Amino acid sequence: LVARAAGASAVAARGLACLAASALVSEVRQRSRPVSPFVSPRRPAAVRLTGRWRRLSGGTEALQTHGGLIDVQRASGLQAPAPGTPVKALARDRGARPPLIVSLQTTGPATGAWIDRWRLVCAARIRALVRGPAAGLLSALLLGDRSDLERPVQRHCRQTGTMHLLALSGLHVGVVALILSRALALAGWPGAPLTGALLVVFVSLAGGRPPLLRATQGWLLLTWGRHAGRESGALHRLGVIAATLLIIDPSVAHDLGAQLSFVAVAGLLAAMPLARGAALALVAPAGAVLATAPLAAHAFGQVQPMGILITPLLMPLVGGLLALGVCCVLTGPLTQSLDALTGPTLQVLGDGFLAAQVRLAAVVTEPLHPPSLPLPPLLVSAAVIGALLMLSRGLREHSTP
Repeated sequence: LVARAAGASAVAARGLACLAASALVSEVRQRSRPVSPFVSPRRPAAVRLTGRWRRLSGGTEALQTHGGLIDVQRASGLQAPAPGTPVKALARDRGARPPLIVSLQTTGPATGAWIDRWRLVCAARIRALVRGPAAGLLSALLLGDRSDLERPVQRHCRQTGTMHLLALSGLHVGVVALILSRALALAGWPGAPLTGALLVVFVSLAGGRPPLLRATQGWLLLTWGRHAGRESGALHRLGVIAATLLIIDPSVAHDLGAQLSFVAVAGLLAAMPLARGAALALVAPAGAVLATAPLAAHAFGQVQPMGILITPLLMPLVGGLLALGVCCVLTGPLTQSLDALTGPTLQVLGDGFLAAQVRLAAVVTEPLHPPSLPLPPLLVSAAVIGALLMLSRGLREHSTP
């Protein structure tokens, strides 16, 4: 505001406002970052903690204290209070590991932490609607909680190159955004604002990881640009989102999930001009696989190109699980009257996805195990994206009369 009043241009003022907002968010995030409760060089054998009980995505338990969020673990047999309950705890120091709470006393009723409490409600809804391995699959797709996902399911997904279907990212955000916008349009409600608000709720329930934040920001920027008639290039939006996340939390640069997410989208966008029509459905994902191959080979030791062909086969099942899950699980008990219909449908879709993975894992070729490169994998991925962009530009110039 001061810069604008002093005669600065509107573009410069908006840029300064964005930086100021990012600094504010960074300060807030720094205060909520998990911290160590121990400040003395001589760590005590036990420490008393006071705060509100939290249950984060993935089943992680924590205490929200004045100094920040502290990851904790409970001793066996110790009952966990409801999220948001103020507690006094006696914890045992275990060095680099989270402190072990051995005694817990509640000091008041549960308030706040509504996302944590709603996540527990949704988890109970999943257990009531489906059973067996399908319950763990649905928890992974809707809540980002893979703690109940059985090992054979993860092994089959790695074998078929479709592990990204279980890791919530832009693919899932896009499907949820499409479902919400269509449902709101049928109801006659304003689509974009409500879709954006509900999308933020979904991302919060799923844990708010960098791939989800990247996809949600991309959707919001795209929708706002279309509404304002100032739609920017997709790679430009991706760069703005990356800069924003890095300003808010610089540690995102070292997060493997964030690296894979941004590199995959950049490879997808770089390869899209190489094909048109039906061929685009294979060429664009191939760009994402090529761009992420150096990172995947470095982190997991293998690359499965067959995932390009298998992913479209399984997407209808994933879309059905997300659509029904958003409508019948994330709404809590509001849609409980439809459980007799939605429960068996979710069970069939989940079992169908798992059965398809078993059959596909038995027939696909073994994943590739490329040797490690002497260069940093992220640098190699950037070079692959640059090569795709140069190839796209060369084809475009060649086709232009």
